[in-house]
Amino acid sequence: MPAEEVVTTALPTVEPPPPPVKTAGTLTVGTSYPYYQPFKAGPKDNRVVERRPDILVYSGEELAEDLEAIGPVTATIRVRTSGEHFDVHVRLCDVHPDGRSVNLTDGIRRVCPGEAPPDSDGVRAVEIELWPIGHVFKRGHRLRVHMAGGAHPRSARNPGTGEPLGSAMTMRVAQQSIHHDPRHPSAIVLPVRP
Repeated sequence: MPAEEVVTTALPTVEPPPPPVKTAGTLTVGTSYPYYQPFKAGPKDNRVVERRPDILVYSGEELAEDLEAIGPVTATIRVRTSGEHFDVHVRLCDVHPDGRSVNLTDGIRRVCPGEAPPDSDGVRAVEIELWPIGHVFKRGHRLRVHMAGGAHPRSARNPGTGEPLGSAMTMRVAQQSIHHDPRHPSAIVLPVRP
C-alpha cells in the first residue's frame, strides 16, 4: 500500500476511556473447547468492526491474479504515543468481491517502558509477530490491514498504567499516531510464494 496514502493517522481517544476495541473472530488453538465459544473464534466478516473510529483500515488494490501466502507473518508499526504502557494490534483480512472482509491472521504487542524506544522524532518501531498464514488471495480480492490499540476479548484490556491486569484500578488512555511515510515506514511482511 503506497506510502502516499496516509502519512500520519491518529487513533482518536475519548475521556473517560472508551469501551475496549472489539475483535470479530480470531485465531485460537482448540476452538471447540467451551472457553473459546464466547469469543466466536475463526474467520468472521469484519466490516462492522472496521467502521469503528479507533481502528485504522488500509485496503490494497484489487488483485489481478491469485496471490499465495504461506509461512510466518510479521509487522513493524511506527507509532508515536502519549503512554509508556500501550498495545498495538495488527490484523490481516481477505476482502471478497462482495465486500466481506474476512480475518486471516493477527497479532498484538503489549509495549512496556524500555521496549521499542522512541527515535529522535518520538516515533517507536513496534515489532509484532502475527500467526503464520496459509492462504490464497484470489484474483479480484483485496488485502486489508487493521491497526488498533487493543483487541478485546482476544487480549485483556491494557489499563495503560503498568498495574496488574487483574487488580488495576486506574485506566489511562494512550493517544497514538501511526506513521507510514518514507522516514517512518510501517509495514506488514507476508511470505508470498512465486
